[in-house]
Amino acid sequence: MEARGLHKRYQLGEHRSLRLTVDRLLRRGSTPAALEARFRLASALLDQQCYEEAVQVLEAGEATNPQNAALEARLRAARSMISEQRYIEGVTQAEEGAKLQRNLFRCKKLADLAACDEALKSRRNDPELLTARADALARQGKTAEAPAAPVKAAVPAPVAAPIKPRVAVAARPKAPLYSNDAPPGQSH
Repeated sequence: MEARGLHKRYQLGEHRSLRLTVDRLLRRGSTPAALEARFRLASALLDQQCYEEAVQVLEAGEATNPQNAALEARLRAARSMISEQRYIEGVTQAEEGAKLQRNLFRCKKLADLAACDEALKSRRNDPELLTARADALARQGKTAEAPAAPVKAAVPAPVAAPIKPRVAVAARPKAPLYSNDAPPGQSH
């Protein structure tokens, strides 16, 4: 039967042909062969860690096979795998974030070059981090190794156009202010 080779074809990367074959089997109706083909496709998807697609395949089977215990069990297992995958992704992101924060601290506060280099892997063009790395090199007496880029990154941007008129106004000579109230010890 066509359904037997589905798992092997999926592992070879023929996602589209696998889906088309399963669709062809499923058009035949709610037969045990169609349900078995759906199980094989879901199993192949789960083996490839395509959990959400496996859930979709199994949920589509619920319409033609309501209250099928085997289908419900596989669907529950696939949904559990999605939850587990999301949890693991969250833990991994938290670990990476903590590692980055540690490296940023060590780079900026302790002048740890290895930490600077690790932090730069995540934030390649961060001017503050590039400056901290240049400072770390300077603290360790390795100023010849410091590239010119960090120094340039620390230079402030050119003055914007709206500020120029204010500078011109501030540079004008000021007229002396006269007051009737003289400071103590002075007279008019």
